Amino acid sequence: SPNGTLLFAGRLLENAYKRFPDKAALITPQRTLTYREFYFRTILLSKKFAEYNIKPRDRVILFYENSIEFFIAYFAIWQLGAIVVPINTFLHERELAHIINDSMPGLIFTSPTLKPKLDTLILGQHLASLPPVLSNDAIDWQTSAPARVEDVFPGFAVQELAPDELCVLLYTSGTTGVPKGVMLSSNNVMTNVLQGYARFAANGMTHDERFFCVLPLFHVFAQNSCLWLPIMI
Repeated sequence: SPNGTLLFAGRLLENAYKRFPDKAALITPQRTLTYREFYFRTILLSKKFAEYNIKPRDRVILFYENSIEFFIAYFAIWQLGAIVVPINTFLHERELAHIINDSMPGLIFTSPTLKPKLDTLILGQHLASLPPVLSNDAIDWQTSAPARVEDVFPGFAVQELAPDELCVLLYTSGTTGVPKGVMLSSNNVMTNVLQGYARFAANGMTHDERFFCVLPLFHVFAQNSCLWLPIMI
């Protein structure tokens, strides 16, 4: 920012929308979203999460394959001031149950493909119960994105956490024991983003570049280089 402070990570998408509303933000074989539509769909999902009483500092598990839905849900969580908990889509039942017990989420957002894994946890009695589980049908793809998103949601504001508060909870692979939660603040995220930008900018990178994302997005390196960094740029 002009005063030298780091932007709250949950404002990255809002900032990109204001700068580049008509630029392509996400491209898959199935669809392309501009920053305007990306931001609009994300606010709609934030409001859906809020209906389930998700508030600042609540934890929301993101159990989803690489997809546009992953990006939308990630920022929908952040924009509520909630904590994103992206977890490995290849986890075994015991590891998955441990992370749910350990992170104490208020909500789980998952794909139709992965939801049966969660159902199995209850049937197998790995958990006593699950928090509410939402899937991709919670994303509104029908409503047309407006010319100005802020005109449709005049009362919506990103809920900011303090820069040193937890905003992402990442779990280790658990190769030497059970997975352990690694806590990242907004300042951790933004510092990593700026370090990456400094390295790439030295090689002449501009905001017209495209990032080809093939790494699993539940990994921190993939989030840094495929999710936070491109949107910041």
